[in-house]
Amino acid sequence: MPIKIFHGSLVADIEKFYPTSHFSYNVEQVKTVIGGKIFLDNEHGKPTLYECVIDLLPEQVKTVEDIGSPNIPAILLAYCGRDARCRDERFRNRPREDAPWLESIAFLQQLATEDGFVALEYENDVELGGKCLCVLFPEQVEILSRIPIEADEIKVAFNSCAAFQNSPFSRSPPEPRQSTNFR
Repeated sequence: MPIKIFHGSLVADIEKFYPTSHFSYNVEQVKTVIGGKIFLDNEHGKPTLYECVIDLLPEQVKTVEDIGSPNIPAILLAYCGRDARCRDERFRNRPREDAPWLESIAFLQQLATEDGFVALEYENDVELGGKCLCVLFPEQVEILSRIPIEADEIKVAFNSCAAFQNSPFSRSPPEPRQSTNFR
């Protein structure tokens, strides 16, 4: 079943996504995520909305708690929960900066393949709420269009997000600078 999804980035020329890339079903939520990258993380680039489609069946999507972070250890933890297969010392109790990224992704994809999952769906408790999708096998995502997003649109979405209301940028965030260093 084809499902339209959206991804926000500060890179305007993505051709394919990384494993565990996050997507939303809501354009405003994506603008809020881009705002967080610009105004909170001080990242720079060309704000771009990627309109995509993924062909998924409901049984290929595992529902998890809000992942809380786009990093691989957090995603692995959200996937595994109390699953005994995840008790391997290589993947537990490891500081984020020491986590073996490629090895962790391969392990996560192996588990997902065994379980018949392609993506994780979670209720995003930060950026405007609503469900998001963490795609484990990005080759299943087709990019339909790349849409540049204006700074004013990002400011409005960012300012409307309750989670960022106490941000020093909630009234007047700085203009985004142009660069293409981040994906």
